[in-house]
Amino acid sequence: MPPNVEVRPATEADAGSIAALLVGGSRDPGAEDPTSPERYAVAIARIREEGGEVLVADDGTDVVGVCQLLDLAHLQHQGGRVTEIESVHVAGTRRGEGIGARLVEAAVAWAAARGCYRVQLTSHAERADAHRFYEANGFVASHVGFKRYLDADEGT
Repeated sequence: MPPNVEVRPATEADAGSIAALLVGGSRDPGAEDPTSPERYAVAIARIREEGGEVLVADDGTDVVGVCQLLDLAHLQHQGGRVTEIESVHVAGTRRGEGIGARLVEAAVAWAAARGCYRVQLTSHAERADAHRFYEANGFVASHVGFKRYLDADEGT
């Protein structure tokens, strides 16, 4: 694992770097707009207002990874809490260095600190490398996920 990479909460100043990471890892890069970092800064603030978090991996020079955490109240486990991990992206030139594992480890620690009984995520069916990564980091492919897009133009 890269010792010089710090995982920390995102700041407004990270918004442009986060947008670039999302473009680089998205199955639909046109959905992201790295020329509008202010929209991502607003999203970070809204995610926090709703009880979630955005974590970044920072190597001291660049933001090289990102993930979003959603804290969900759950009916199961007597109203227990669940953390959903979303938007895990590592810069293409930095993959394989353990940055993604550091992000996931920090996400799990965040969930545990909040008293969550489960951490969950989804990964696109075609992302075999991502599936191997998640399994290597303690996740089990236990469910089949479904999505229904509300905008007919979206669907990736």
